[in-house]
Amino acid sequence: MFRDQAGAGLALQFIAALHAGRVCLHPTDTLPGLTFDPTNEFGRRALIAVKGRPETKPLLALVATPALARSFFAPLPGDWQRLLGLLWPAPLSVVWRASNQAPKALIAADGTIGLRVPLLHPDAAWFHYVLERLEIPLPTTSVNRSGEPAITTFAAASAFLKSEERTYLPAWDQRLTLAQQTSTVIRLHPDGTFTLLRAGAVALEYLHSLTMPSCCGLPKSQLAAFYPVP
Repeated sequence: MFRDQAGAGLALQFIAALHAGRVCLHPTDTLPGLTFDPTNEFGRRALIAVKGRPETKPLLALVATPALARSFFAPLPGDWQRLLGLLWPAPLSVVWRASNQAPKALIAADGTIGLRVPLLHPDAAWFHYVLERLEIPLPTTSVNRSGEPAITTFAAASAFLKSEERTYLPAWDQRLTLAQQTSTVIRLHPDGTFTLLRAGAVALEYLHSLTMPSCCGLPKSQLAAFYPVP
C-alpha cells in the first residue's frame, strides 16, 4: 500500500485518465514522457494524433519490476535474466522477443517488445505506484511532435500539451530526474550478445563490463561513472 496519501490520490487519478483513453504526461528516470493504456485503442490513436507519430513505429514500455518484465519477455537468452536483475532499475531499455502475455499494441512487427524498469526519483514514487497497480507495461515516448527535439522538462511539457484535449496533465512538477538524457536501448540476441540501438544514460562500457564473468556482480554503489544512483 502506498503510504503517501497525496501521491496515492495522484496515482489513482492518473490510472483513471489512462482507462478513459487519455494520453498522459508522466515522469521517468530520464526525460518527461507520454503514455496511454495499451489495451485501449482510443488511447493509442490519441497518442498517434498528439505526436503525429507513424502507427507502425514501435514503442518502448515501462514496468515496475524485473520479474514483471520477464513475464512479458520470451525466455531470456544466455545470462540475461541474472544480468537484468543487476542492471535494473536503470535508464536502460531492453528489446527482446515478446511473450504471449505482452499487449499486442506494444509488440513490434518482428515480434519483439522493448521494456525498462525505471530508476525513478523519490519525488516520483507515485508513478511507480501506477506501474505496480496496473501490472502491465506502460508505453512511453518523448514529448514532442514526431521528428522534432524532445522536450526536456516537465513544466515545458505541460505547457506544450495544455491546449490538447486528449491529454491528461498530472498536478505535479518533476523538478529532478536521475539522468538528463534518453535511456540507453539495447537489443538482445539468441546467443546472449547484444547490439546498442541507442546511446543514452547507461554507458556502453558498463554494459560490456557486466557481460564479462570477472566483472559480473559489480554493486550499484560503484556505478556513479555510468549513471546516477540514489
